[in-house]
Amino acid sequence: MNNGTTKKCLPGLGARVKSLRTSQGLTLQVAATRGGTTPQTLVQLERHDLATTRTLNCVAKALGVAVDDLTGRGRE
Repeated sequence: MNNGTTKKCLPGLGARVKSLRTSQGLTLQVAATRGGTTPQTLVQLERHDLATTRTLNCVAKALGVAVDDLTGRGRE
């Protein structure tokens, strides 16, 4: 059973997250605090495109976007 703790690789996720974060002028620490996660988790996401469902929700909250925007599903 997947309870949202299994990390999945989502190609392009890290670049989208980093772009959104830096365009908003947020450091890793500030974004992590806003989202309720850790800077280390964000580094792993940005460098390796790895995230859990929980992490995606935290990052989306911190950046003020939908999860689909982070994963690229919101694009046509």
